Amino acid sequence: MQLLVLFDECTLAELSRQLVVSRTRPPANKINATPDRALTEIPLVLSQLESLDVRQTIEKLLNTFKTIWEVNDLALRIALIRLGRAMGFRNSVVMASDPRCETFWNVEGLDFSEIHLTFGLISCLGKPLSGGTNRFIELCEGFDF
Repeated sequence: MQLLVLFDECTLAELSRQLVVSRTRPPANKINATPDRALTEIPLVLSQLESLDVRQTIEKLLNTFKTIWEVNDLALRIALIRLGRAMGFRNSVVMASDPRCETFWNVEGLDFSEIHLTFGLISCLGKPLSGGTNRFIELCEGFDF
């Protein structure tokens, strides 16, 4: 049986976030050896705990980490990670462009060490997009996410 396709989707950006910690944190060299232990010792710092686009991941993190801090200010999140007070998720664009992130080190070995995100539009199949929507798509295509 063939399912009817009623929607069309347009992917605008695909990003990933990597779980990072500062190399200067004393047990940092042991984190990849025992990542589960680090979850009970090092707080996780996030920008939002109630974001709908990553709700499943957030629920898993809430059940996994002993302590999670919600900090909206990017500079403060970077400072907390850099000082070894927390770990957090960073995207490669921020890490490559911000010298404060040069001491960050990827935490591996957890099923959520990397979170992939896809941003886009969903529209009714066969229905033309509005002029504003087309301009928005063109604008997004001009950016290197």
